This record gives sequence, C-alpha cells and structure tokens, in this order.
Amino acid sequence: MIGFVWFLLCLLSGAAVCLLIAPSFAGVLAAKPLIAGKHSPRSWMLWIPASFICGIMLNAWISYLAALCAAGGNAPMTVGAAVSALVSLLLCAAAIILRRDLLRKLLADLKARGIKTLFSENRAELIFCLVVLLFWAVLVIRSFYHADGALRVGHSVFSDFCPHLSVIRSFSEGGNIPAQYPHFADGTIRYHFMFQFAVGMLEYLGMRMDIAFNLLSLGSILAMMMLFYVLSLQLTRSRAVAILASVFFTFRSSFAIFTYLFGAEEGVLGAIKTLFTSMEHIGNTQSESWGLWTQKVYLNQRHLPLGFAVAFFAIICFYPYLREMVDSLREAKGKKGARWKAFALSREGWLPEGIVMPVFMGLLLGALGFFNGAVLISVLSVLFFMAILSRRRLSYLITACIAVALVLLQSRLFIPSGGAAVSPRLTFGFLAESPALADIIAYLVELLGILPFVIVFFLPVMPRGMRWLTLAFTAPVLVAECLQLTPDITVNHKYIMFGCVLLDIIAASAVAFLWSKKQLVLRGIAAVLVILMTLTGAADLITQWSLDRYTVSYPDVSPVQDFVRENCPEGSVFLTDTTYTLGDILLAGRPLYCGWSYYAWSAGYDTFGRTQKVAEIYSAKDADTLRRLLAEEGIDYVYVDDSNRKTEEYAINEALIEETLRMVYRDSYGGVYIYAVDPS
Repeated sequence: MIGFVWFLLCLLSGAAVCLLIAPSFAGVLAAKPLIAGKHSPRSWMLWIPASFICGIMLNAWISYLAALCAAGGNAPMTVGAAVSALVSLLLCAAAIILRRDLLRKLLADLKARGIKTLFSENRAELIFCLVVLLFWAVLVIRSFYHADGALRVGHSVFSDFCPHLSVIRSFSEGGNIPAQYPHFADGTIRYHFMFQFAVGMLEYLGMRMDIAFNLLSLGSILAMMMLFYVLSLQLTRSRAVAILASVFFTFRSSFAIFTYLFGAEEGVLGAIKTLFTSMEHIGNTQSESWGLWTQKVYLNQRHLPLGFAVAFFAIICFYPYLREMVDSLREAKGKKGARWKAFALSREGWLPEGIVMPVFMGLLLGALGFFNGAVLISVLSVLFFMAILSRRRLSYLITACIAVALVLLQSRLFIPSGGAAVSPRLTFGFLAESPALADIIAYLVELLGILPFVIVFFLPVMPRGMRWLTLAFTAPVLVAECLQLTPDITVNHKYIMFGCVLLDIIAASAVAFLWSKKQLVLRGIAAVLVILMTLTGAADLITQWSLDRYTVSYPDVSPVQDFVRENCPEGSVFLTDTTYTLGDILLAGRPLYCGWSYYAWSAGYDTFGRTQKVAEIYSAKDADTLRRLLAEEGIDYVYVDDSNRKTEEYAINEALIEETLRMVYRDSYGGVYIYAVDPS
C-alpha cells in the first residue's frame, strides 16, 4: 500500500512541476507544422506523459540523494522515500497556490464541456492510448510475472533481467547506498541504474517486484508512445501519419523476413511453419538473432522507453525554434543579404526567448544520464543538428551545457575512483563486415529494409525544413556508425533504433503523401510499402510470443536466501564463480566480487584482473595465501557450489577452504557451502 502511495505522489509531483512550468511552454504545440494538416496535438497527450516522466525521475533522484545523505544510519531508503514524499507534497501545494487561476480555468473548461464532449473530441487519441496500453501490457506482463511463489521471467528477457533484478534487489533488500554494481562490487556503479532504483524503492515500500517493474515499464512505454504521437502530429498535423508512424515504430522495417523466407532450405512454406515455433529471431546481420532490433528491446531494457519519452519531449519543445527559422528564411527569400542576416546575424537567431525552458530541459536531460545515457547522447546529437537551422540557438547551448555538467557530476558521484561511464573512441562500421563504406551501406540496407529507400524517395518533395530535420534524425545512426562508447560496441544498437524511430515519422509522411494523391496505382504502392515496412516486425512478434511460452523461475524464498538475509550484513561481498548470473545471493540483495563477467565488462568494468583473482583464491595452495587474497580483495563470504567444482578455469582447493575458513551454511544435498571470512 505504501508503495502505491509513493507512486501516486510521484505522479502528482510530476503534474505539479508541469503545471508550474506550463506558461514557459505555452507555444510548444501552437507551432506551425512542416506538413499542412487539420489535426492539432491535444495538450493532455503532452502533459500527462510529461508529468509521468518528470515525477518518476524527480522522486527517484530526490530519494537516492536523501538516502545517500542518510547512509550509515538506520534505514536510508526510508529516509529517501520520506524526503521525496515531503518534496512532492510541497510541490503540489506550490502548484495549487501559484497556478490557482490556471487550475480554475482548466476545471471550468472540463465542467463546461462535459465528459461526453471531451470523449468525442478526443476519441482517436483515447483509442490510440488504449490500444497501445493493451498491446504492450500483454507483452510486458507475459515476460515477467509472479506465480506459485516464484518470479517468472520469460525466455526473451531472462538474460538481461539478471543484472536488472540484481540491481533492484540490491536497493530493496541490500541497502545498496552508496550504490555499487552487484555483479562487480568495488564501490562504484557505471551502469545507468536509476530506473531500477525507482523499482527497488517501490518494492522496498511493499509493492511486489513484478508489479513494481511492470507498472513503471508500462507507464514509460505509454508515455513514450503518447509523446511520439504528439511529435508526429506536431510535424504533420495528420492523425494518419501519427498512427502509421507508431505502427512503423512497433514493427520495424528490415529485409530480414525476405532473406529468411527465400533463403530457407525447406522453402517458403516450410520457413513460415518454422517461424511459428522458432526460439531465435530472424536476420542475417551480426547478432540480429538476439533480437537487438525487435519489440524485445523494450521488454528487456525497460529503462529505455522512459529515456525515449524524455528525448521525444525535448524534441517537441525545441521544434518551434526550427519552425521559426524556416519561416524567417522563407520571408527573406529574394531579398539581398536578408537570408544570411536571418540565419546568422539576427538577434532572434541566437538569444533565448526565455530562460525557464532551456534550463528545465537541461535539468531533465541531465537527470537522464543515469536513467539511460545512450538516449541522452542520441537526443543531444539530434538537437545539435536542429540547432543549426533554428532560432534561439543559445537555448540549445544552455540545455546542452546543463545536461553535460550534470552527467559529469553524476559520474563523479557514482564513480568516485575516477574514470567515466563512457569512453568514446572512433570506430567505424558498427557491426558491418568491415569499416569500408560499401560494407556499411550493405549492412544498413539489409538491416533497415525499405526504410532508407522510402526516405530517399520522399526527399525531393519534402517541404522546407523537413530535409534538415531528416538529417537531424539521422544523427544517432551516424554516432553508432562512427563511435564506440563502451567496451561492447553492440550496445550502439540503441542509437540506430532511436534514429530509425524518428525517421519512421518521415516514412509515414511519405506513405501518406502517396495515399493523398487518390490514384489507384499510388495508393497500391502506399499499401505495399506499409506491408514491406512492417512484415519483419510482425515476424519478430511471433518469435517474441514463442520465446515467452517458457520462463525461468526464481522462488520468493529459499534456504540460502533466508540465511543470507538474516545472517549476512547488507553490503557483504560474496566470492562466487564468474559464471554466477542470478541466484539466491543476488536475490537477497548482496553483491558479488565478480559475477558473470559479460554484465560487468559491458558496463565498463575491468573484469580480466578479477577473473584471475577468483581463480587464484579458489585454487590457493596454503592458508596464508588464501587469507591474504581474501583480505586484499575485501571479500566477506566465500560461496562454493558445483559451478566451482566443474569449472575448467581452475582446480578448486575445497579442502583448504573448509580447513581455513568458518563454515556458516551447509546444504549437502544441493552441494552449496558458504564460508565466512573472519577478520584476522
């Protein structure tokens, strides 16, 4: 119950923040579109998701920072929740007092128009939200739920959920303040973890983990899709484009389905039959079988939709400045020197219209750093190109400077030992066969299917400003193809996904343009393009459904979990084999010295040295060496099970461990032993 109250306060505080800043954002939805249409964005479609993202991010940060200040005392998570609740109430009070006239106007308008009128006026948007919610609710809940006393994790997500659930439990049951990465306990956390912290807070306050995770995930997905719909309408004033772009968003464009069907040895019919039972995603590009580009991404990386929602909100808010520049350049056409003056020398071209909007957006994007840093980089690249063809360029600069400064501060907070969450270096080609331009183009064509061709087709007839916006939307793809920001370049797929999602709006506009010609041939081409753009995504959904027919179960209680919770202090570091992914230790909220190496390595940790230390400790030849290594590495408990005994990486000296250390837990039937490392 307390968890639901905290969640409600998050929403109310987010609504209060949006109400307080509303006057500075009044013209956002009034900006002219780039493509003329008759449907304007509904203000509630902007402010409801904005309230959600602001409320969740604000309260997560306040809770964490308050808990950090209370670290070392009793129940820092309780302190964090209490402080954030108090701030939420104060914000609500401030909004009621300072915006009482606006509130009265809104309430009077609602009363005057009535529920039936409001429903009829917003029927399309309400149906859109309902369809989105139902579609994603089925996928989200089916991939993670609770049954028969256990958490059930779908096969499509169980690998990624190992670090996610570990991080959540480290907060809800492990008192992980200051935060450190559970799979690599060293006092730092390089992984963007704040979304998991918010889930952990809900579980800590009594909400069951699956409900908490699914609730925030569904809220984030709905916010993402609502803001994407608003952005599409803002640019085109066409509901058809907004809905079609949302369909393209959900069902990706790719040639994967065609190379799969026509390249199968069993023929097309056999391939279709196999598709309905396949446990592996289709696609010929490297790692595509993992589902890197499918609906699965939003299910296993549940912090991603919230990041996308924030990014869409930022683009929506800055778009009017681009529209203003397009208009000023059009007005100056034909006048000698006027276009250059309007573009580079005018006061309006550089100076901010006001300070509230750019500062607020800087704070919001800066807060995104440890919610999802990849999305922050993506949206900053888009805003950079938008700024070139916009008025009020210093507004963009203010936002970028604040966002970058906040991220640097966060890095110092979470990585006090030095270093950075990302380490950019030039690496061309992403996952193409080689960095040669021909191979990069071939890779993107295979991966993206008909999408690039639709964009190129539409370029000649695009209205003013749309071509430049298309370039801006392509910026994240360029980032992915030119830079490597983490040890695992595969994670660059999120940059390409973000860019392609934005380009889906352009593609939907192209299809709508063909349909608007009211010629049978052109409408037929438009229909074929829709099929080509969505067929691979439909196949992805079939595989997603097949994968989550099977689940991995994690019991709520077990003898090991009970022992660890009751007898091992919070923050106790456990030595396990490096194949440890998710189990009783992590589910009890305790960190590992070095768990499954990929999770820590891909987050930027140097796992090689620790992997060697794990082997040295388990295979130590004498008691002095064993004690010295354990003390040097700050290990509190040694965990021994069959993974240690069967590994080929080292030969465990279990007899020495038993003789030297104090056994505190023994499960002879399961072969699990836990030894305490007593201080010498």
